[in-house]
Amino acid sequence: MLRTPLASSLALAVLSLAASAGTHTVAKAPGPGVDFTTIQAAVDAAVDGDLILVAPGTYEEHVVIDGKSLVLAGNAEALIAPPFGSASLAPALTIRNLASDQAVDVRDLSVWRTGTVPAPAVRLADNAGRVWFEEAALTCFTGAAVSVEDCADVMLSEVTANALNALDLGGVVVGQPALFVDSYGHAGVVQSTLGGSHFGPPANPFALADGGPGALIVRGDVAFDAVSLTGGNGNSSFVGSCPSGGSGGSALELGDGVGVPLLVRTRDVVLRAGKPGPYDPNCATAPAPAAVVVDPGGFLAKVPGTVRELELEALSPAGSSIDVVVRGEAFDVVALFIGMPVVGQPAAAFQGDLWLDFGNAKYMTFGIADAAGVMQKSFPAPFPMAPIQARAQGFTAATDGSWHLTTPASTMIF
Repeated sequence: MLRTPLASSLALAVLSLAASAGTHTVAKAPGPGVDFTTIQAAVDAAVDGDLILVAPGTYEEHVVIDGKSLVLAGNAEALIAPPFGSASLAPALTIRNLASDQAVDVRDLSVWRTGTVPAPAVRLADNAGRVWFEEAALTCFTGAAVSVEDCADVMLSEVTANALNALDLGGVVVGQPALFVDSYGHAGVVQSTLGGSHFGPPANPFALADGGPGALIVRGDVAFDAVSLTGGNGNSSFVGSCPSGGSGGSALELGDGVGVPLLVRTRDVVLRAGKPGPYDPNCATAPAPAAVVVDPGGFLAKVPGTVRELELEALSPAGSSIDVVVRGEAFDVVALFIGMPVVGQPAAAFQGDLWLDFGNAKYMTFGIADAAGVMQKSFPAPFPMAPIQARAQGFTAATDGSWHLTTPASTMIF
């Protein structure tokens, strides 16, 4: 059975639906229906709870969201990318100083940083509220793709994150991770792909360099569910006239935990170390093989099982029902949420590893899978057959009481 505090928090989330938010449209060129031509101008004008819609295009700017609840929604062709070669120290996207009752959702919006000085593509810092990325490509030439520093709740769902170049730190070349976490809070990564750096520093990408780790966790509580973590391949270069190769990067690297809280959980995760760079054995030493996982303090906990599957049938006529099937392990506890958001006006709630997305939530249920590991539920469908957008999310509780996301949000138009 669900624990009372969790059930209570979810009930409160349903009762506390956000009022309709203001909407701001950003496009590269002014025109009818366009409010701003830069994302930062829209962020500056927005108030808590507003929605910013980003039209296709490359936005050559550094965006900062500071202490403000927003939904930043793009599409497959919307990209934040400061000018190539920019010497700015700023990340391409910074989200910081959220209070505990604030949240920022970033959806279908990719971020690239190609600057010449070290900084992550995305920096999340000092956030007591929730930050959630869904369906985004995050790439950095000069540091980590995503840096999480002192954030209470971060969720990356259906994200591809890559660091491309090592950094020259005072003459020492260091491979860079796709994800860097140094936080007293929690981060969850679901159905995503992360890859460490595999080139030399931006100023000399063909210099000798070891590959970067897929993820580097110094402190924090981090859960990976259905994620691929890959270390970057070592780079090759000539040392004098001799071709030498760097070592590959680890898939996952953890700190030693001395004096800091650290817990990392993996479930249904693929871990691959990077390959060493080619070298000439007649004049160069063989690169050291990369460890798949570096965990000097023994803080990695592997959660058994696979991430769950969630199936939703097409919407039946009004007055009929929606059929939902969850496939998992026998007797898993499953919570399932179905909502009908007003398109472009989403609201969200989050509890630990749990999140649900709804505009006008109508249905919520809890259940336990049968001996075959299948739970099926039907919900009445009294709403009209006019096209609507529905979002659903399944969750499961492990035997130790921890919660795990079962599948990324399914968005369907009926």
